[in-house]
Amino acid sequence: MATFLQTELEEIAKYITKMELRNETVSQKSIAWHLDHDLRVIVRVCTALTDSDLSAYRINFSFIRTLVFIQNKFPRGKARAPKQVTPKDVITQNELETRLAKAYELVEKVETLQPNANFKHHIFGLLNLRQTKKFLRIHTRHHLAIVQDIEKAES
Repeated sequence: MATFLQTELEEIAKYITKMELRNETVSQKSIAWHLDHDLRVIVRVCTALTDSDLSAYRINFSFIRTLVFIQNKFPRGKARAPKQVTPKDVITQNELETRLAKAYELVEKVETLQPNANFKHHIFGLLNLRQTKKFLRIHTRHHLAIVQDIEKAES
């Protein structure tokens, strides 16, 4: 069974060998940084979903979330990664591969969760399972688009 981030995780795996590429006209950060950040987000969010209290979920409205979800994208350069998911200065290929394996494992686990599994986003508020999956798709595709633009600029 394919998971909701299967295609995106496969694409991340392909870019690990190009992790050293960087182009400051596209991003101040390297491909390694974008991959590591995204994998950290996936692991942290999936863990939060898995450990969440189903009874804690309450429907809530967020204008910013609604806007992002309708557009299916984040604007570039408008937000900063929280400290918990900010990569360190030196990122190794082994670390990326280990984090990717963990992401695959957790994404598979998320597929078995109840609809009220939830995650509290620092801007979007409390997200249920469906909303969190959408957030992770948009977030991962956002960083993969930057990675693709870095690769194109360096070709």
